[in-house]
Amino acid sequence: MVVPVIRSLSLGLLLAPILLLSLTAHAQSVRGLSDLIAGWASGSLRSPVSCEIDGKMRRGVRRVIIEPVVQPGRPSELRVKFVDLHVGGATRCVDSLGRALPNVVGTVLARYPGRPHPETAKRDFREAMKRKKGFLLDVKEGLLKIVPVGSAAGPGDTVDFKQGELEISLVYPATDPARELAPFQSGRKMVLTLQSPSGEKLSLPLFDPAAR
Repeated sequence: MVVPVIRSLSLGLLLAPILLLSLTAHAQSVRGLSDLIAGWASGSLRSPVSCEIDGKMRRGVRRVIIEPVVQPGRPSELRVKFVDLHVGGATRCVDSLGRALPNVVGTVLARYPGRPHPETAKRDFREAMKRKKGFLLDVKEGLLKIVPVGSAAGPGDTVDFKQGELEISLVYPATDPARELAPFQSGRKMVLTLQSPSGEKLSLPLFDPAAR
């Protein structure tokens, strides 16, 4: 009876790594709520801006790149990059309501708080979109250079958004962001709001030029 016991032990030892690999692969294939948020928010987006150059108002866009940061075994995070406007010759930049807009350059890293259960991720995502139209994330790190536009403007400030909040949500009808984005044909329109612990706030309407 010794031989069957040895064979059983050998078979068990062989199956253990296979079972472990299968469980690991299954865990990695299950998309958590953070992964769903990252997939929904990511893209090379644009925000409308008009700048006065040589006495004429010229309409353009600000580039905002949102991309997922994926690490094995950890919830996905979001990296938000604000691209330089390169408007050195402009005397001012404004939104569609005439409010002054600064040049914003830098990157922030944000993550969804808590560790929601992966098995309920899809349901949680749908419920959040239904109730709040978006998500509020914690800013893990991020320094932004915020510079007023114009020859008389100062050098600007570097604002630390670490431990602040990042909110990305859909655009509500009949709101200022909806009116700002109305001239742009896109199937993806959102509002990005970033707030630092000291109270500095940045809000940008965004559209995806690739989504028709």
